[in-house]
Amino acid sequence: MATTTAEPTVGRSRTGLILALSPLPFAVLVITLLTAVAASGVEDSGDITPAIMTDIRLQWIGVWIVYPLALIFGSVGMFRLFRSRRGALARGALVATCLSVGCMLVSTALNLSLTGFSAERLGAVTRYDVALEVSLVSFWLAWVALICGGLALRLSGVLRRTGLVVAILAALLGIVDVAGHGAVPPFVVSFLWLTLGIGLIKARGVPS
Repeated sequence: MATTTAEPTVGRSRTGLILALSPLPFAVLVITLLTAVAASGVEDSGDITPAIMTDIRLQWIGVWIVYPLALIFGSVGMFRLFRSRRGALARGALVATCLSVGCMLVSTALNLSLTGFSAERLGAVTRYDVALEVSLVSFWLAWVALICGGLALRLSGVLRRTGLVVAILAALLGIVDVAGHGAVPPFVVSFLWLTLGIGLIKARGVPS
């Protein structure tokens, strides 16, 4: 019996730690992004010229390596949390999480292909616009995953209060993000992952 009960506890604790640590990759992303912006001398990436891209190619690649990794890190926690849970909401959270990662990988591939563009400015390249839209969809799906996941936890009796709070906040932030076409900074999603992670750690304890 000891083995049977210990394994779920350890698994949930590890999932909680992954979610709780999810803001850290986004912190690395912000630093990488600020470095790229400082090197480029432009505030809007759409204004990057071919000459500027040549100068900041390594920083651009760095941003589009760290960016998907930051999203994937938290998504791994969401996947672990809902992969074995039953119910339509849990499945919705799982599907939305997987689609979110898929969209981000597509956006990453498109952005990495822009290092050798020849247009007057990056904003004039169709792939840039497509990559931006797909990236936005990726985070909109992350909000959907949090809404479904939070409600699933609420209804299942696990993290009832935390799940409800996360679902409500995700819904509000998601609406603002969609209405403002990316108005919510991407790293904000990690704070809701953090909230779920802390809830899991407190509920199950972290194995020593």
